[in-house]
Amino acid sequence: RRSSSSSPTHASSKASSMRRVTTMDSSLMKLFETRRASLRPTQSANQIGSLALKAKRVNDYKLPHSPELKAELELVDSWTQFDVFKIKSLTENRPLVPVAMFILERFSLFTSLNIDVDKMLNFLDSVESEYNCNHPANPYHNSTHAADVVQAMSVFIGPWGLASQLSDLEIFACLISAIIHDVGHPGVSNDFQVKRRHHRAVVYNDSAVNENHHVCRAFQIALEGDNNFLDRLS
Repeated sequence: RRSSSSSPTHASSKASSMRRVTTMDSSLMKLFETRRASLRPTQSANQIGSLALKAKRVNDYKLPHSPELKAELELVDSWTQFDVFKIKSLTENRPLVPVAMFILERFSLFTSLNIDVDKMLNFLDSVESEYNCNHPANPYHNSTHAADVVQAMSVFIGPWGLASQLSDLEIFACLISAIIHDVGHPGVSNDFQVKRRHHRAVVYNDSAVNENHHVCRAFQIALEGDNNFLDRLS
């Protein structure tokens, strides 16, 4: 998604394209903010106070009080400026929790769906550990990749306008899907596991082996300890 080329012609074309995307980013951001304001119900003083308290807890969790990290997270609405590798460095290889929590809060989902912040944090922390437990044996399907995909999904929903077509629950489902989409990935394809008669291929009857396993692991993690962020969903 963020590859480069040494070709002068390609570089010039890419630079022009990037300028157009940046302009589109700005225009769509203004459009999205207008739509979002019209879609959200008016919040009571109690709701606003509760949201502010939760936001403080969200932003304090696993986030060093670093202006640099805060500045990077504020770029989540930009397709071209957001740098997941910089956030990975600033969070000591654990970018998923802060990126996911920042985005979930940005859509006001903790309040609108009555999501338990502490349980969501526990869930995300466990998911991030699961992503990274096989590193460096699987250097791609890790929590940095997951954080990058969550941010991309957030851009599609927010700045690029899908929010106007989705309910809060649907937005939440999209973001959770992005968060868990590769959790527990073995680093090999479905076809490889089928041909090797891997136990996962047998369990899932050779059908969407990895994808079924990702969803299975996500539910297993959610049911562990105090991770069930869905128990108050409204």
